[in-house]
Amino acid sequence: MMVLSLISMTAMAAMAVYLYFSAHFASTRQMAMVPAMSFVMEVLAMGMLSGEFVWLTVILCVLRAAILLCCVGELRRDRARARRRRRQRESFVRQMAYTEPVHEILTGKHTADNAVA
Repeated sequence: MMVLSLISMTAMAAMAVYLYFSAHFASTRQMAMVPAMSFVMEVLAMGMLSGEFVWLTVILCVLRAAILLCCVGELRRDRARARRRRRQRESFVRQMAYTEPVHEILTGKHTADNAVA
């Protein structure tokens, strides 16, 4: 049982650190607190469960796996949102690059000429 606790603590600590430092958005960084608190609870309760409570151990393992899977899903959504935001910004920059020449063609005047006058 002690080995299971050590594996769980390592996985939760690694997930919390990875989630916090690789997140692009604040909501994902806040989500890193879930595995961090699970790590703290695991440290506080280390050695409390013995082999007598098999079902409780199984339930806790399933809950730990669910926490890790939810964190992985949140990290994937975070990366997808960041990718979408980057593409929107690039699209906006490309669009703005074409705005000035079109304005010149339609009006026949350069924007700098308008600023001086």
